[in-house]
Amino acid sequence: MGVAGLRAALLGMVVLATLAVAPPETRAAVEPEFVELGVASSARLGQTTSIRVAVPLPLPSEGPVRLKVSAQDADGQWATTTGPETSTTAAERLLLEAPLRLARTSGELRVELVSGTTRLADWKLRYGDESGSSLPAPMRHDTPIWVVTGGTAGYAGPKATAHGRRIVAMTRSDELPGLADGFGGIDVLVLATAPGTSQAGGTAAPPIWTYWTESQWSALRDWVATGGHLVLSVGESAAEVAASPLGTWLPIPIVKPGSVRQLGRLESFAIATVPIPVTGSIPRALLGPFVGQALVDDNEGPLVARAAYGFGLVTLLAVDLNRGPLVAWKAVDDLGPLLIETASEQARRQATSEQLLRHQGLSDLGSQLAAALDQFPGIRRTSYWWVLGQLLLLLLIVGPFDYYLTNRWLQRPMLTWLTLPCWLSIGLVISTAVASSGNGATARANQLTLIDIDAPSGRVRGTAWTTLYSAETARVNLAIRPASIGPSINSATPVTPRISWIAEPEGSPGGLYRGAGLTGGQSTYELTPEGEARGVPMAQWSSRQFLSEWNETGTGWVDSALESSGPGRLAGSVTSNLSAPLEDVILVFGGRVFFPRAKQGRLLPFQAWEPAGPQGQQRDLRAYLTGTTGQRVEVSGTRSEVQFRAEPYQPLQFDLVRIGRMLSFHDISGGRPYTGMDNHFYRRLELSPLMQVGRAILVGRLVAPGTSVTNDGSALPRPASGEEASATTLVRCVFPVKIYFEEERLLDKELRNELERKRAAEAKPQ
Repeated sequence: MGVAGLRAALLGMVVLATLAVAPPETRAAVEPEFVELGVASSARLGQTTSIRVAVPLPLPSEGPVRLKVSAQDADGQWATTTGPETSTTAAERLLLEAPLRLARTSGELRVELVSGTTRLADWKLRYGDESGSSLPAPMRHDTPIWVVTGGTAGYAGPKATAHGRRIVAMTRSDELPGLADGFGGIDVLVLATAPGTSQAGGTAAPPIWTYWTESQWSALRDWVATGGHLVLSVGESAAEVAASPLGTWLPIPIVKPGSVRQLGRLESFAIATVPIPVTGSIPRALLGPFVGQALVDDNEGPLVARAAYGFGLVTLLAVDLNRGPLVAWKAVDDLGPLLIETASEQARRQATSEQLLRHQGLSDLGSQLAAALDQFPGIRRTSYWWVLGQLLLLLLIVGPFDYYLTNRWLQRPMLTWLTLPCWLSIGLVISTAVASSGNGATARANQLTLIDIDAPSGRVRGTAWTTLYSAETARVNLAIRPASIGPSINSATPVTPRISWIAEPEGSPGGLYRGAGLTGGQSTYELTPEGEARGVPMAQWSSRQFLSEWNETGTGWVDSALESSGPGRLAGSVTSNLSAPLEDVILVFGGRVFFPRAKQGRLLPFQAWEPAGPQGQQRDLRAYLTGTTGQRVEVSGTRSEVQFRAEPYQPLQFDLVRIGRMLSFHDISGGRPYTGMDNHFYRRLELSPLMQVGRAILVGRLVAPGTSVTNDGSALPRPASGEEASATTLVRCVFPVKIYFEEERLLDKELRNELERKRAAEAKPQ
């Protein structure tokens, strides 16, 4: 070893010694008191949920803190999301929350507690059924999840758990998320409002809802308004519920407490042969007038009522499910599911589907939508069979053909060392040229945007699917922003969407259920609170799909004055005040579909349209959705009959307008027996249940983009002239209908006078 080598060795030893004695980076040890996923530890694959972490105080930092959580997406990359900031002024412990999506039934979560840019603590948590996992495994996307507060009767028998349902008991108040995103993994929340069973001292345990915080109430309200289903039983605590935060927004008003002695009509509703053991009078809630559906009535008003709240449902049972005679009723398990399932869901379950096969591996409408958005004009995707064919041809050339060429014809075997690289080079050049010509040279994006407008409340729910295609290997910074489509008289407030990755619920590459295998690189990218996806790794000629969701206020975007005097009858008009015309317009109500006679079914802004008037035409809704036509056929020489035939649904025809309609009315069309696919993945976007509670629904294609897509601040190119549009925007408007043939049930003269005074006050000009 020379002098220079000795000096280098000594220098290396000094550096190592310095590192050995240098103090390591220190952070105060912060251990979480508990960690919770979703609602009562319930989450679903591919659906947005939340993680909640409780940490003790004080913390090393006095400033606001937040959670950052990283979880692997369907491609094995780490997606990082950030929760809202939380002040550290709490007394004993701090509850923090952040949204996330899970792509595997087991895996690891990387959770960080940060204050500004300072990391205060970090934890690695395992989830799944494996040993050492601290969090439960998420359930399949097609598993119905009903969360029931503890002690509620009617959800323990085989009828409740039929059809693969999962019944989850909620026993603690902190099992309810404080973010609406946390509800993404459940379908129904059943809330019994009466106090629990008596304790040893004779007092009843307070119900868990009395401990919910303002953020939990707000999250529950937002979840219902954006498509959730809340089932309530209110009897003994009628006054307390009416005075609670829940009572301020319930679409079914609770007027005052009452009592009931007979529940025979509830027995008939449950089709039960066992009577309810009623002894004396039991507490009930007396309900005021509402727009919706009275499922069970008695002489003093509805016993079971259902109404729409935004795009979701509220079902109210006016007696207690966790106290009184219903707890001891032997047939209560027949009642529980009936409080949840709508008429369209029951009809869908009764339909037979044994003879239908799934189409081309597509088991869900979400898979069809993903496949449709992956079709890019001018991009010819090479199939796996084509690649295998090329490899087989190359093997034949470098194998048998090269052998006969060099050994038999030229009789010079040593030439193989020259011909082999030539064949490989030629194959590489040809493959590269074919791939380059078929895969394009620019980035592109396809989009489907659903903009849902609830006319009674002015609430707007936006959902945008974006499939990004990359022509080169790069990291992209994707931003998706809602466009301003409302009337110009509204002062538009910037809306920040929530962006997340999305994957089809299949076992194909990039799907939720693909088998274990190699994943590329396991890079990390960030899904920011500002609605951007930053640093997303994209391989050359690959595509990724993202989902953006937002809520905003759209007061005055649409107007309506619809009324009905009988089933299927509709009068009045609707008006769109949007910034662009609507085309391919349909309006559905009461099993009928109405559409304009104008060219392309167009509805112009600020022009009233009467669906049942001379400017509209109508037909049966299910026949319209399924393309059913009738033809008179001669049965015998003297007799003929009309035979009806539905047009087969084509899962491999990627018409985004028709897919959007099927997402809206899948149950009414016949469900899986007709389409051959389920609608589990985007179940919350189904609008069929709203039709049973007195709503009319208009669906039309907006002749303008509903969102804008940028990469590194630059807009992605639009399709060239003659190519198909890359962005489709469907507007779905939910209108109230004043129904005259359903009599309003008023309790007494005092209530009638109070209602009339309230209506008179609302009618006065402001």
